[in-house]
Amino acid sequence: MRLPVLTAAVMMVVTAAAQKKISEKYVSSVLQDTVAYNVWLPEGWNSNQQYPCLYLYNYGALGFDELGENLMVTDVEYYSDVLQKIPKTIVVSLLLNKNRIDYDYKTGQLGKSGLLFLRCLKQEIIPLVEQKFKASASRTYAGHSYSASYANYLFLHEPGLFNGYIVMAPEKLEPADPLFEPDQKIIDHYNTTTTSYYIATGSYDLGRRQDYGEEIFKKLKQIDSTKIRSKYDRYIAVDHMDIAIKALPAALEYIYRPFTSYLDIDSVGNVTEELERVEKMLKQLYGLPLEKNSTNYGHFLSLAVKSKDTAGLLKALSYFTAPSTKGLDFVNFAYFCDQFPFPAKAVEYYRKAIEKSKKDEMNTVQGAFNLVMSYRRLAFNAYKDDKAKGWSVLQEALKDTAVKDPVIHFYVGRFAATNDYQVKEGLKHLLFFLSSKADAKTWSINGYDVYYMIGKSYFLLKDKANAKTYLQKALDERPHYPEATQLLNSL
Repeated sequence: MRLPVLTAAVMMVVTAAAQKKISEKYVSSVLQDTVAYNVWLPEGWNSNQQYPCLYLYNYGALGFDELGENLMVTDVEYYSDVLQKIPKTIVVSLLLNKNRIDYDYKTGQLGKSGLLFLRCLKQEIIPLVEQKFKASASRTYAGHSYSASYANYLFLHEPGLFNGYIVMAPEKLEPADPLFEPDQKIIDHYNTTTTSYYIATGSYDLGRRQDYGEEIFKKLKQIDSTKIRSKYDRYIAVDHMDIAIKALPAALEYIYRPFTSYLDIDSVGNVTEELERVEKMLKQLYGLPLEKNSTNYGHFLSLAVKSKDTAGLLKALSYFTAPSTKGLDFVNFAYFCDQFPFPAKAVEYYRKAIEKSKKDEMNTVQGAFNLVMSYRRLAFNAYKDDKAKGWSVLQEALKDTAVKDPVIHFYVGRFAATNDYQVKEGLKHLLFFLSSKADAKTWSINGYDVYYMIGKSYFLLKDKANAKTYLQKALDERPHYPEATQLLNSL
């Protein structure tokens, strides 16, 4: 079982991450004309890293004056940055009309204009995007309707140009129009190159489009290759123009499924070897490094904790620590060290979390949260067997002017009551916290928890009257509170 990782979403911290749009115009020597396209760079893009690239023509459900383009960009951003199910991806929207694409349904071929633009795409646009924006050789093409049928042309006649295809509501006007028919040369190519093909149609769309989607899928399945991945989804009560809204999330997950397939592994004997295996796989498939995000480090650190692999734990901690590592990441690193247990490393990473948060993140809600969480876990987890050190850490937190949240007073009091240590001093902090009427919902602290700790403190100080008063207050708010009941009955 994977151990939980704290995320900014859990902390109710909202960020305004967004992909950066760059509008480009390229004067093509092939076309003797200007080609316009938009490049959307993922948040945090930097020139020292490569990124997979998703190409689309601004047409059909992926057009509408860039509304469809924005739909794709939004889905890519959500699935990469929020869900972390796909890699950070560059989106390129080519601003073309049908005359430039020039695909002929009747012949299944491109006309003169289409062939010229295809040459421009291969020789000019793609190399330029890869050089200028650090796009990797992992390319996916997405199309709808007419531009989806164009995807089939690319698959059959330009093997290797793209290694992923998202084909939504492919169009075939007449039964006599050319079939989706890979020849042996194409099959031989796809026997050696990993390619993913996702097809989607809607049940409210024209029957010919649904039939064509099924035909393509059946032909792909007939290719006897472990390198071809294909999937066909027929969406109920979905028509031609809203298929992109329904299909894009599943399409992105499917196309990039190998990118996260290793997350299904629940246990390994050697975490270092597994991490190196995944690094190699991602490099081969996408030309990418293993991303240093919470999903990935949560996976590998969980494996290390489960297998008690000290070397693997240290390897993963080292790999996922980078200049971009945030305070919350250090909190999570320390948590895994707690679970191992590896107290010395836990202390090291809680201290890093405090340092990072105070240095760079105190203008955020998250930074303030990290401070309290780190001090609290140092006292209650890392120093659980050393009351003096645990108490000392909490005193340090009280003196730290960066700690503004009054909840720290509750934790000081709870530590004292739980450990029967400096109880009189701890009680003062509990009473202060109670009088502050601070909202501690973020910390899942309820009023009855505060009353119980105050009651327990009075119990330890042998003040029976006040102990009864506060324990009863706890029970008034939470009638089924076994600890409070037991303590009250002992008086």
